[in-house]
Amino acid sequence: MSGQITLNALIRTLGSKLDLHSLNTDPDPAGLELPVETAPAETSTAGLFNPALPHPVTIVSSAQLDYLHQLPATQSNAMLSELLSSKIRLIILSDSQGPSNDVPPNDLLDKLCRGDKPCYTSSLPASALIEEINTYSVRCTQKHEHVHGVLMDVLGIGVLLTGTHNVGKSELALELISRGHSLVADDSPEFVKISSSTLEGKSPPTLYEFLEVRGLGIMNIRAMFGDNSIKDSKQLTLIIHLQQTPYQDIDATHRVYGNIEKNKLLGVEIDCITLPVAPGRNLAVLVETAVRNYLLRMKGYNAAAEFVKRQHRHMESNKAGQE
Repeated sequence: MSGQITLNALIRTLGSKLDLHSLNTDPDPAGLELPVETAPAETSTAGLFNPALPHPVTIVSSAQLDYLHQLPATQSNAMLSELLSSKIRLIILSDSQGPSNDVPPNDLLDKLCRGDKPCYTSSLPASALIEEINTYSVRCTQKHEHVHGVLMDVLGIGVLLTGTHNVGKSELALELISRGHSLVADDSPEFVKISSSTLEGKSPPTLYEFLEVRGLGIMNIRAMFGDNSIKDSKQLTLIIHLQQTPYQDIDATHRVYGNIEKNKLLGVEIDCITLPVAPGRNLAVLVETAVRNYLLRMKGYNAAAEFVKRQHRHMESNKAGQE
């Protein structure tokens, strides 16, 4: 599914984080609730003021404002007309100084304040505003997908635990939480594609902070383990698939290299480790070890490949000694 954003929702969600302060007290109230049109392919939702390519959320940097001040009145008025065009829905003046984010009054700013376009100031630089607003826009408007599993933050990376209905995902998640790792979402984490190769997962609002464990029922993890036991969202790096497997059925190759493949979610390939589940195996330790080993691989070290090389060198050495 995909969603839409309104200016009110954007301001309500990001207003504090972006340090937004309104310059006009009477913007068009109906316009605030209209969906922000998803920008054309060549345009992002937020961007610097550009008359040739207007952005729905237009950021005016301090350098651009200084430039407008220096123009002759006819030119600055023409530029101001572009800034107040119908294609622009929200104006933010970046780099504002002072605790109240006041900017020096002048004719140009007075026209902005009296216009029906919502106009805000922010102490943040233009680049930070653009990044935050565009990331928020993507999260709200991109296709979402729910996956059955438990999303965790393990050793700093997003790990999705998957498996059949009764394989023990929630019990494993509870043990990982007790070992200092964090819960993102139980049962049905929601993923959104925030770049061509990046997925971000979070919990549905109704399940946030809660974990169901058979025999114990529903538990509030934050209330039991504290704020650090919960993460609001996490980029998905690794899938660990739990599979009931008799020891004798584990492939010999997997005993050396492990069972790591690629799974595709929302068009993004994610590494997936299949972890055999059998009585007596400490799954929490195995998951931690799998993540540590995966991180080493990402840094270029492969223990299995190193082991095989060492065995080959040993065999070659023995063969040479026998000749």
